[in-house]
Amino acid sequence: MSRPTASGLEETLAAFVERGARWIEAQRAAFRPAARPLPAAERERLSGFFSGRVLETARLARTGRIRNPGFLADFGRAGLPAPPDFTRMAGITFVDTVVVAEAGWPPSGPLLFHELVHVVQYGLLGVDEFTRRYIHGWAENGFRYETIPLERQAYELQGAFESSAGAAFSVEEAVRSRLGVP
Repeated sequence: MSRPTASGLEETLAAFVERGARWIEAQRAAFRPAARPLPAAERERLSGFFSGRVLETARLARTGRIRNPGFLADFGRAGLPAPPDFTRMAGITFVDTVVVAEAGWPPSGPLLFHELVHVVQYGLLGVDEFTRRYIHGWAENGFRYETIPLERQAYELQGAFESSAGAAFSVEEAVRSRLGVP
């Protein structure tokens, strides 16, 4: 199947943004009730990087394997490359709920830091805008996961955390500045 025209691509992406945002909300609703607070040791370790609000509201949930949204195959039917395969991910964030696959459990260090960057992004953008930027970022940057600006930002901040030797910096300020939000 051929890729949609430019105007058709915009319409197609808008439909996937809507479906994606509703899927994210449904996943949060499914995982949040059984999710637990971050362990005290992790909250302490990350307190120089994230606000108390983020560390107190974020929750962790465990799953055997992260599942793909049911509409993932629709990307191919719409003439688009397949989005990232979520079943290969160690973790995923649904607003303020970090879901970690069994293989990545218990989450700590770089994985938890990376996912908490997404909690900050969701907090600043909201579900709809986060989803719009995620899907459009994927499409506008060659349909590759590693070029999605929200992911690049999370990986860059994760790298800064890993090389910081404990020197704190504000993730929220870094995210806010890069995203251009007040």
